[in-house]
Amino acid sequence: MVLLKDKWEREVFLSLGSNEGNGIENLFEARKLISNKAGKLLNASSVYITEPWGNDELNVFYNQVVQISTKHNPLILLDICQRIEKVMGRKEKITLNYENRTIDIDMLFYGSELLKKNRLLLPHPHIAKRNFVLKPLAEIAGSFIHPVLKRSIDELLRLSKDNKKVKKLV
Repeated sequence: MVLLKDKWEREVFLSLGSNEGNGIENLFEARKLISNKAGKLLNASSVYITEPWGNDELNVFYNQVVQISTKHNPLILLDICQRIEKVMGRKEKITLNYENRTIDIDMLFYGSELLKKNRLLLPHPHIAKRNFVLKPLAEIAGSFIHPVLKRSIDELLRLSKDNKKVKKLV
């Protein structure tokens, strides 16, 4: 945990993924835009190469988790992240299936706050099912306690039944 100076700041974890174009460059660009628009970058995991989740026909992904501090409320932060995705070339979804994308930014945690809105559920409802999120998250915040599941990220990773390959880039 990072001690935030301003009582209005929140510690947020974002999952970044790219499987279209140069994934590593896309993650770098996303981190830069997040730092400029969303909040101060506090930490970033290594980059991981992962098998696609939800659709085996997709390209492999480059994934990373970043930790930021922000003064934006969750819905404003979601709007900022979606604008970054659009600026980076993410296209509107045309089906309900998973698709290749230049960049995907998912808000995992907004502090320990719980939120249920049509546009946003916090914490992200699929964290415990996805090793491509759990492995990089455990690298930078393994002791963070999931506010709903009441387990640490390290423990959720140990209990995960996800068998997709997630390999840390050296």
